[in-house]
Amino acid sequence: MEPIPVRLPRELQERVDHLAKRLSISRSSVLRLAIVQWLDAADRHGMNPMIREEEMPTESAMAERKKTTCRQSRKKKPES
Repeated sequence: MEPIPVRLPRELQERVDHLAKRLSISRSSVLRLAIVQWLDAADRHGMNPMIREEEMPTESAMAERKKTTCRQSRKKKPES
């Protein structure tokens, strides 16, 4: 792996260090895990991290979209 220097605000660095100590893993491992989880969630839910919070769909809107998708998939019958 190629090292990537990251600058964090003091508060965030303290949170990362606290978690690393609690889990007995390195600071780098905490950052890697956090980034992987965040990217996986973004891929699964189609979230764009650059979208401001107020532009993101609400949970109710996401639930409605899921219901609609499920209904549409049930209506489609496999071709024989």
